[in-house]
Amino acid sequence: MSPPRRGRDASSAAARRSWAGTVARLSAALLGLFVVIQTLRVGFDDPYKCNALLNGGGWAPEVSLGPGHTRFEKWEPSGCMMHEYTRDEFSSCVRDRRVVFIGDSTTRQLFWAAATRLDHKKAYYALLETFVSSNPQHDLELDLEGVKLQFVWDPWLNSTGLRTELLQFHPTTGAADAFTNVGGTKEPGQDSAALLVLGTPGLWAARHGGDDYFAIFKNAVEIVRPFLKKAVEPGSKKAAPYKELQNQILLAPVQVPDYEQLAFGGRKETLTPERINHMNRFLRRLPAAEATHVLWPYNDMTANVENAFHEDGFHIRDGVGERRIDIPLNIRCNSGLVNKGFAGKTTCCAPYPRMTGGQRVVLLAGVLVIPFLLLIRDSSSSLAASYLPQPNALRAWVVLVFTGAYCYLADRTHVFAHAEKHFSIIAFIALVLAFAIASAFSSQKSSSTLQAPHSLKEKNQGPAPAGDPGFMPRTITDEWKGFMQALFLILSYQRTLDALWAHKLTWLFMASYIFLSAYGHASYFLRTDDYSFRRVATVLFRLNALPCLLSLVLRADWILYGFPRLISFWFMVTFVTLRVWKSLNSNPVHLFAKVLVSAVVLTIIIEHGFVQLLGRPIRAVLHITFQEVQIRNQLSFNRFIPFFGILIAGVVHRCSVLRNQLADRSSRPKSLAGGVDKMLALIMSSDPFAAPIRPVVIAFGIASLVIFFYETQKNGDDGPRYRLYHPLTSIVPIVAYTVIRSSYRCLRAVHLELPAKLARISLETHLLHHHVWLAGDGTAILRTGLFTRNGGWASAVGWNVETLVITIVFLWASYHAQKAALALTAWIVGDQDTRAAGASSDGLLGTTTGSDDARRGSSATSWIPSRGKPQGLLRDPRVRVGALLLGLWAWNMYFN
Repeated sequence: MSPPRRGRDASSAAARRSWAGTVARLSAALLGLFVVIQTLRVGFDDPYKCNALLNGGGWAPEVSLGPGHTRFEKWEPSGCMMHEYTRDEFSSCVRDRRVVFIGDSTTRQLFWAAATRLDHKKAYYALLETFVSSNPQHDLELDLEGVKLQFVWDPWLNSTGLRTELLQFHPTTGAADAFTNVGGTKEPGQDSAALLVLGTPGLWAARHGGDDYFAIFKNAVEIVRPFLKKAVEPGSKKAAPYKELQNQILLAPVQVPDYEQLAFGGRKETLTPERINHMNRFLRRLPAAEATHVLWPYNDMTANVENAFHEDGFHIRDGVGERRIDIPLNIRCNSGLVNKGFAGKTTCCAPYPRMTGGQRVVLLAGVLVIPFLLLIRDSSSSLAASYLPQPNALRAWVVLVFTGAYCYLADRTHVFAHAEKHFSIIAFIALVLAFAIASAFSSQKSSSTLQAPHSLKEKNQGPAPAGDPGFMPRTITDEWKGFMQALFLILSYQRTLDALWAHKLTWLFMASYIFLSAYGHASYFLRTDDYSFRRVATVLFRLNALPCLLSLVLRADWILYGFPRLISFWFMVTFVTLRVWKSLNSNPVHLFAKVLVSAVVLTIIIEHGFVQLLGRPIRAVLHITFQEVQIRNQLSFNRFIPFFGILIAGVVHRCSVLRNQLADRSSRPKSLAGGVDKMLALIMSSDPFAAPIRPVVIAFGIASLVIFFYETQKNGDDGPRYRLYHPLTSIVPIVAYTVIRSSYRCLRAVHLELPAKLARISLETHLLHHHVWLAGDGTAILRTGLFTRNGGWASAVGWNVETLVITIVFLWASYHAQKAALALTAWIVGDQDTRAAGASSDGLLGTTTGSDDARRGSSATSWIPSRGKPQGLLRDPRVRVGALLLGLWAWNMYFN
């Protein structure tokens, strides 16, 4: 009966894979359709998202901003990420230049907002002097932080000051200027304002123009229109210094007032919706290039928004003015931010860095060269073809490079749009519950993973009882890791920058990953005694292949892919700890002593400046980024938890060995090790005297979890203080959950397959979610721009469908990247069955099983073709790994 059942299970699994593949391909096609429609709709007319900045948007929900923040602190354009300029950034952009505002009192509010941004004290005193003067309606000028701010009082937009500024204005300083004074000694355009913001005379025309209000308004706009012929575009179409950016001229629309508050002075009778809308319709009907200069978000910021105006109904509150001034600054200055660490994080009216030579080589090789080699490998029988990798290895290269290309397209170009993250506790809880419920329906029985003894040293190891997968089997660790990965992804999709509780959970997840990694790899080493070069190379390549490729393609900050490197470091610590004097590993006391010595030595290295000493030679020789302080902090933050993983792996392994060796527990132990052995055997046995121990241990574990989360979430509001005791306190919940989850056979024998499947691609989801699920290196949400959050019910439905489609494509890309990484690992290391060699599919855990080849430390060489099989050094994985490292070093030296 068993074989037919296995056949049905295999058939069912194949059907599920086929169904999932069909859904993924349909989602990819739908996503491509969304992108094409959006590109045809606005993409060609707005390649740098300037129009996205100048049309539409909304205020971020207050709940997303966190405690202590107000509603008018964050404006979110539709389809791009706006930058909020600091004083220093504002000053650096227009230092020794003029920023000019011309218009009425509503335009003067922009002047005061700019002055407050540069120097709030001087702006405050200047504001007081202005409004206590006999005539506040006059020109203003302030020199603040190297910037000359000017305001010209011109509510009709027809003054001499306006004409002077227009004649002096030129987009590029120093360029040929048809309006410069004849015989002047200055270069053409030298006197042009860096930023010229004009307020339309709509309110004054409607208030004082009578029936001729529209003609007055139109005539004023006609004066400005000749200077608006060229569409707004970034200050530079490539990353450039601030001093090389183009000057900008922008036009504020007619302010739509709060009509309910216009209750005095006759304003309600003159500032009517009909008049205001008529004038704004004229602005909207301007030719496309001219219309791009109109600051339409100014009215969007106050439309149907409570407390946006003062009591008079048309002067905005300071918070709104603070955000309004950011829009002209984003138009003028964003190109200068690209090389200052904001590439991809500020996408409104800003170019991306141009592709480097190294990026071109990687993408060209993946898109053209490797497929060509694959064609040769498949079709040729020549000796040259026999030196090429197998087709599956070449296909794996193609998959990984195309994955990198998708990341580049999504996160290093304007093809996709970016949206701000929001936080919603309701959405967070709903997503967590949905994943938990779906996981509950994926419950499966775990097959026994404990194998028969496979080394002389473990010849007395007894098999686990039937149906018992043993303590902390692979299925349980995968389930645990999958739940953490799901929670991490849900948290990363939310705006939790100011939520300390979210950071604490993330730190705990990180510690748990490191613990599971150390436990898994230590279990493998102790079971197989395989400390071969192949094993080390397999794990390190599996962990670092995709991060390395993404670094080459995207040139992202090293910290973005720091976690796989952190896991790699702790893997090497586990390897060295168990490899040195490995004969002592069979004695639990000696193993404990080794782990203790390793922990002490490593703590000394981390805490006493040795990491900093390595920084300069590493940067000089390897030519890579090595930020000593950040690396030291990462290592120090979880410096104890890996050693607990090693110790627990040692205990579990020893219990397995002792299952039959110490059947007689009544004899007196002859040594301390013997006493420890008997105690372990007693705990693991079904002896009635040992039965009460487990409930006590479980109760203690549950109490530890409750106390930990209560204390850290309720009484640990100080982030820096929490980071100090995290290395010690994180051990408590991890060990407690480990004991609880594996305490009884009935708990060990069942696992949830959905989180376990997610765990198998956790490395890829961790890396790729920064670029093809989120965007801006994880700071924003990836969108197509076709739908908006607040565009009505149809747009809201489209937004949710788009989210689902992007999520499916993200998981699909992660799945195929994982398969490709495994294939490449097998090719590089020389073993087709990487999993059998002991590398887990996710790369973060070891495995508790092993094949015969893995146990002997050898591997198959089936990657070499049978015809014309090359001999010699090419078969040695050390040569292949060395060649790969040498190539990466040469790449860094040449392209970086």
